[in-house]
Amino acid sequence: MGATGLALLTWLATAWTAVPVPAPTWLKAGADFSGVWELKHGNGPAHFDQDADFRHPNPPLTPEWLAEWQKTSERKRAGMKIWDPAIHCLPPGMPHTMNGTYPMEVLMTPGRVTVLTELFNETRRIWTDGRGHPPPDELEYTFVGDSIGHWEGDTLVIDTVGVREESVLDVTDLPHSDQMHLTERVHLANKNQLDWTITLIDPVVYARPWTVTKHYLRAKPDEKVREYVCAENNQAEPYTPSTDDAKYDRPDPRLKTRE
Repeated sequence: MGATGLALLTWLATAWTAVPVPAPTWLKAGADFSGVWELKHGNGPAHFDQDADFRHPNPPLTPEWLAEWQKTSERKRAGMKIWDPAIHCLPPGMPHTMNGTYPMEVLMTPGRVTVLTELFNETRRIWTDGRGHPPPDELEYTFVGDSIGHWEGDTLVIDTVGVREESVLDVTDLPHSDQMHLTERVHLANKNQLDWTITLIDPVVYARPWTVTKHYLRAKPDEKVREYVCAENNQAEPYTPSTDDAKYDRPDPRLKTRE
């Protein structure tokens, strides 16, 4: 290589290193929590309220629904079959998917925050582009619901509606209706801990708003969200709504309020 070529390479290297990479203008300072996270377990895994006393649970259900939930719990302890979406490889949905004992990955892009969970490989799309929820007659009910968000400083505030009522809150089979409304506040407690506060309001099933906070720890650099295929080794009987209603304790028909 001649002197001219060497000089050109030297100039290109200098010019390249001299140009700073601008920070994304859409991301608030201190608000980048992209990466892989793992739930920090409290008194027990996979519970909606991890700070509760699981020996004496007292969820804020209405008296009627508390009695129904206690009956379901008794049947489950007795080994009887109850309605459990996971047995039929149905996704856990919100907010159950945030209780996962498997990692989750957060992707932050302009106009959207995406949460990828290893558990059932669910995908949450949290729109931060200023849109609102669809009108009630156009809202599509899904297991993860319709989520929109906005920033308050370095805190992401998420509003979720439209969650299908056949999902449950956690492994204790806590019910909810299709009128459940979730508000989440997400921020970095420090560079290695993500605090995720969820407030649940459901006027059909719960007597008052219920707020819990989950703590996620940043995963090791080599950790990743892996493929999760429930049906690969599923031994449960196939789920068909027309026949299984008589075999399992399905959610109370009063929950189907949108029909």
